[in-house]
Amino acid sequence: MNSVVYFLLNGEEVRIGECKDFAKRLKQHQSSRGKGSTKVIGLLPVSVKDRKTEETEAFNFFEKYRVPGETKSFYSKEIIDMISDYILDRQLIKQGIEKDVEKRTGTKLTIFGNENLSKFREWCDIFPHQKVTYMGKAGSIKGETPRTFNIEGKEYKVGSLGKKLFQSIIRDTKKKYYSVVRNKVLKEVEQKLKKNV
Repeated sequence: MNSVVYFLLNGEEVRIGECKDFAKRLKQHQSSRGKGSTKVIGLLPVSVKDRKTEETEAFNFFEKYRVPGETKSFYSKEIIDMISDYILDRQLIKQGIEKDVEKRTGTKLTIFGNENLSKFREWCDIFPHQKVTYMGKAGSIKGETPRTFNIEGKEYKVGSLGKKLFQSIIRDTKKKYYSVVRNKVLKEVEQKLKKNV
């Protein structure tokens, strides 16, 4: 793997860049910052001709996490958990597998042509490296809506891991309070029976 878009942790920031020869580029980073302070977070293999386009795609995708006052190459550590999903999504798109995803999610016409709707989906409120999952189907009468849970008046949009977490909390809570509620109801029933006798 030579030509890549790379994601490096340089101290407190994530650096995004592209190169024809990653081994050579990594040595340059390590010589300027030190081996211990340069950690490889992820690599997206790309063709030599696509590397600039893919680098720009990554810059645009993580734009809101860019470190203020820095060049486009430097981003907040918040993106670390999102990088593996981003790389996987880009690889799937490159391999043409996005057509299968389009059948499930649909497409949207943009200035760049038809683009997969999953690209525009929000990030999970609980696990920010995952996209929100949707119920329903795009293009149907009811359409699709993000999966949400309401906890203490706050709505959380969740992905598959968030859904499992909330469902396990709900199940666990029901188990813990089942006997408490059951005993309370039985006492109320007994008191009503005593009054009626």
